[in-house]
Amino acid sequence: MAVTYRAIWQEDRPELVDAAIDAFRGWATGKHGCLTFDDEGVGGECVSSDGRRVWATQLEATEESGRALELILREDSETDRWITTVRVAVEDEEQWVWVDVEHNAEDPWAPRPQIAAPKLVSTLLEESILASGDPRWGVIRLSGKAMVVRPEEVAEKAVNRIRSPHRRSPEVVFAHSYKGGAAETMERAKRAAARLAGAASVLVLPEDAVGPFNEGIGTEDGLEFGQVRLYLPGEVPPHRNRVLASGFVARHASATAIQLGLFLQPAMANRRPPPPLDRALGRLRRGRGSAEGDLLVVAEQEVEVARRAVASKDHELEQARSEHDDLVFELMDRDEKIGTLQRVIDSYRLGAGEISKAEMAIPREVLSITEALELARLHLDGLSIPEGVGRDRDLEELDQTTTATAWGNTTWRGLRALHAYAMEAGSVDGGFREWCKQGGPDAWPATSKKFAPVESESVRNNELWWACRLLPVSVAVDPSGQIHMESHLKIAEGGGDQAPRVYFFDDTKGATGKVHVGFVGPHRHMRNKNTN
Repeated sequence: MAVTYRAIWQEDRPELVDAAIDAFRGWATGKHGCLTFDDEGVGGECVSSDGRRVWATQLEATEESGRALELILREDSETDRWITTVRVAVEDEEQWVWVDVEHNAEDPWAPRPQIAAPKLVSTLLEESILASGDPRWGVIRLSGKAMVVRPEEVAEKAVNRIRSPHRRSPEVVFAHSYKGGAAETMERAKRAAARLAGAASVLVLPEDAVGPFNEGIGTEDGLEFGQVRLYLPGEVPPHRNRVLASGFVARHASATAIQLGLFLQPAMANRRPPPPLDRALGRLRRGRGSAEGDLLVVAEQEVEVARRAVASKDHELEQARSEHDDLVFELMDRDEKIGTLQRVIDSYRLGAGEISKAEMAIPREVLSITEALELARLHLDGLSIPEGVGRDRDLEELDQTTTATAWGNTTWRGLRALHAYAMEAGSVDGGFREWCKQGGPDAWPATSKKFAPVESESVRNNELWWACRLLPVSVAVDPSGQIHMESHLKIAEGGGDQAPRVYFFDDTKGATGKVHVGFVGPHRHMRNKNTN
């Protein structure tokens, strides 16, 4: 099982174990009305109204040294399994809560699930606050709600908070957006706070607080209106504190929340529980009985060995992430320079009469693959792109990667190249590759790493793989509305599952005189011997 979400916090409210049991039961029965709990708190199993089989279990152990609780809700469908586990440790001087969400899919190639805290976490935090429990992660008080920071509070509640050397939790800051105003800015922040409850804090800067915040935090770490920034704990280079552009943030109300969840999930999953929770697991193990307890001791020893190995790999992974981030920023700088040069070239072409003012007005840069497709449908008459091309879930997944802007701009350049080729195809001796080799201003690099004119024999001879290439096309090209497409642009090199591909059919010398785009999405939907 893969941990998709983890929250761990300390709190002080009385009767924490009983409060956690009540909150868990209310949450579980609210999700699945078929669950009932007996006097011992056991919920048994049932089939929910949505067809999922669900189990709820409770285990409690009390010793002289402290009290421990474990609550589990397991939900099984035909395609996946979700397990939510709540653990509570109560000792003389400390009380801790630990919530894990684990997910396992039948299809290993299925898109990653969106990262979100169960509503149970917000309930636990809210009830703790009302009971003066002071839920916290280190020096930061936790809440499942977004906190508005007024101008006079910026130093204390934002700048000093972010700069604190004792802070261990991530901080998310929303700057006021003119795209939707205060109401939509707050709605985006609320959704982010709910999804990240217990794992990060969310602050909101009203319009008149953005300036004071930037003065206090410094230009390099500041925010522009409409942007959102993730501030990691500790001393990290400014570029590691990810910034989400205003255009991306305004795409839809949950766009930022989903993106932040993907950013934070690896760190969440790797967070190690503090000693009181380790001791609570020991109490629960002993409470299960000696035979099972002995097996769990051996298992825990093996887990500890594996944990040390993982810690070593985590260090290597962190270094790799840092290098990856540097490369992403280099790509973004490259795209900006390319956009600037293309605008200069376009100005000369406009003066020479090669392009019109309408073509000059077409944007040269985009923020995502979704935007690239939208602009292509609006501006690129040489292309035919059916509405079904670009599945919402797939594009949302690609648009939420750290390389989203780089992939979006590369896709946009590829679509512009196909459009430019379609406009000039009548005078080209050959096809798209031959046109690219002429080296025009919109040409695509027609190398094997960036373009494939046909598929391999292994793909053609594999019935399943070949069927994936049967893609939508205008009925003017094929009366069935479908045709096998082999030619494709490789937006990202390699055969990774997420590497985007653009499949197309060249009908520039046919009935429509256009290039028909039949697929834009991750490589996993177009498998071959390298990805199988």
